[in-house]
Amino acid sequence: MTINHTTKGDTMKTITKFNPTEPSAHVGRWIESYGAEHELVEVDIEVIDVASSLNNQARQDPMDADVARIYRDAMKAGAIFPPLVGYFYRESIILIDGNHRASAAIMAGATSVWVHIVISDELTILDMVASANAILNGKEAAGCDRLRHGMRMVAAGSTLASAARQVSVSSSNLAEHIKADTVRNRGDSLGLRHIVSGMKVGHLARIMPVVDDLDRELLMGLSSAAGASSTVHEFGELVKRIKPMDAGDRVTAVATFSDQHARTINARPSASGGTKDPARLFVMHAKAIVLTGAEPVASGTPTHRRDEVKKLADDLRYVASQIERSL
Repeated sequence: MTINHTTKGDTMKTITKFNPTEPSAHVGRWIESYGAEHELVEVDIEVIDVASSLNNQARQDPMDADVARIYRDAMKAGAIFPPLVGYFYRESIILIDGNHRASAAIMAGATSVWVHIVISDELTILDMVASANAILNGKEAAGCDRLRHGMRMVAAGSTLASAARQVSVSSSNLAEHIKADTVRNRGDSLGLRHIVSGMKVGHLARIMPVVDDLDRELLMGLSSAAGASSTVHEFGELVKRIKPMDAGDRVTAVATFSDQHARTINARPSASGGTKDPARLFVMHAKAIVLTGAEPVASGTPTHRRDEVKKLADDLRYVASQIERSL
């Protein structure tokens, strides 16, 4: 179909309409299964808010460039795709489903697309976003993405059980990640993002009972204790033990735990090709040096290695001062 537009100077410019989508009863039935109202409309491609649509998805990496290019080539070759699903926000449409089709349509030069406009509440829309990947387009979200989306649903008011069911994860796993995220946020507010980002989810979740009482000293101590503990359960027992204590006793108990469980960590690359966490390596090796003491090292150094040890000691002083400044 061609449309003529009059421009300045009465020059006629011909624009070819190109819509690579068509209505689908299957998509409409999927929306109705959530009890949501919707209206199928053909909209100009420019109305779609691409950036906000990508942020609205359950996957952490919502755009697969290879898939979009494949869709683009298919559209150019004449293939017809299902309609998109979205909702109006101000003057734009944010997509619930169809990011790859929208991107491909833009790259293919489409002028319009069919979109089911959903009229519903935020929780229902989040539920739809969570299931659209697997049900409508067959591109299932990864486990970490489902957990992240489940956390969004709980934050929006969904019950833990309902969110876990919608994103296909266990309630206990989702609850643990929500607790860990709460502790991360607390760490960020204390200026210790570099500390909490290196901790495991299990350890972070176990800190939740004392999250409201965390200060920089206690959180840094718990980070060291997490690295020294042999199991998450053991670390969790430590947190339970310190919960009723006052601030000073907590810090002392955590430091004692770390000292009792401290052990040198081998700094060789792991089997996966990575290395141990740098902060944890520094803490463990530094503790080993402090516990050994200066005199045993000095008296045990043979004459031919004195220059080497002195140089290393000087390097350690420099590195320690740089770390202290950064923290």
